[in-house]
Amino acid sequence: MKKFILLLTMVLFSQLFINANAKEPDKTINLHTDGAYILLLNTRPIEMTISNPQIINAEVTTEIYSQDSQIVIKTLTEGIAYINYKLKNTPQTIKVLVDNNAPVDKDVIEIDKVKG
Repeated sequence: MKKFILLLTMVLFSQLFINANAKEPDKTINLHTDGAYILLLNTRPIEMTISNPQIINAEVTTEIYSQDSQIVIKTLTEGIAYINYKLKNTPQTIKVLVDNNAPVDKDVIEIDKVKG
């Protein structure tokens, strides 16, 4: 009985720690491969990182005299990648699903098909 209670507490505590550190993405977008897309933002993101650069490339562009900025995303191959950045010191996460079978998300502007 003691072993069962010990095992149960270990499982419950491990799940609490996993759930406390896990963060759901703030936004999820669907894109197609070999494409270039613009995601509009109203504030300039800082400290942007990409979790899987084999799937997507991304960079931030900003207007000179305004706070409006865009994230330009180039998709390379099918898969899942996360874009992490900060807006006003608040961490944000975008989950990017690159799948040719799913429709392209309406929140992005498709620029062009990119080869190579």
